[in-house]
Amino acid sequence: MTTGFWALSLAALSPGCTPFPDIDTTEPAREVPAIYPRLIPIDPLLVPEQDPRVTPQLAGAIDASGATLRARAVSPVPAGDETSGFEARAAILRQKAAALKARSE
Repeated sequence: MTTGFWALSLAALSPGCTPFPDIDTTEPAREVPAIYPRLIPIDPLLVPEQDPRVTPQLAGAIDASGATLRARAVSPVPAGDETSGFEARAAILRQKAAALKARSE
């Protein structure tokens, strides 16, 4: 017990023996200038109508996909099922378990 205490105290106090860095010195100038990324205006990126890659068909497909995902997020219950909440999730898991069991047999 005492050996562990002394070892722990020695480990805790040893960083105090290191020399403190000199704060008043300055960083020497770099010979190679830093390479910064090219800055571009953000306004054209925020307006989707100005992007020539977005066709009306692509925009419609993205909107339809978003609507489908929002509908799934709002209602995890399959259509025609009157159960809600925990019962709905349990029913879905039972259906998946039955399908997996049938596939393995």
